[in-house]
Amino acid sequence: MTKKKGIEPLIATILLIVVAVILVTIVLTWGKSFTNKGLDTANQALEETCRGAMLSISNCRVTTDGNVVFQLTNIGANYTFPLEDTIKVLISSNYGSESAEHDLVFLQPPSWAGLTPGQSVIATYKPLSADANTLKSDISAKVLVRSTVCPQVSTSYSNCRR
Repeated sequence: MTKKKGIEPLIATILLIVVAVILVTIVLTWGKSFTNKGLDTANQALEETCRGAMLSISNCRVTTDGNVVFQLTNIGANYTFPLEDTIKVLISSNYGSESAEHDLVFLQPPSWAGLTPGQSVIATYKPLSADANTLKSDISAKVLVRSTVCPQVSTSYSNCRR
């Protein structure tokens, strides 16, 4: 009778671990390249959609009740900001800062209807009650406006005063 010898259990365990590590490395490498290709495609589509999108802020002032009012203009030559674009605003001052972005309210025209090239709207932002008193004083406020459809499109106005 001959005795058959198998692989030692320790060597078998090491081989299984090595094979598992190799398989995980292969799957992760494939997944990374798959994800990067998908992200590149999405970024290209966003850049293509938002090509030429540009905003400008002018005539910014802080009213006596602490509201920030300014003119927002589409200075892009061939991009129309669509109706579904929710323009966000962040107001900060050298005294304090709003904690999050908020939707703008448009005074002229009375509601947001999109923004064609060259078109301007008058926008107002009523700050949170905690910051309203701050903006009533004679300090400088910074206004940052961002498009939600084209998030890379933003503009700021640094010296908004009463």
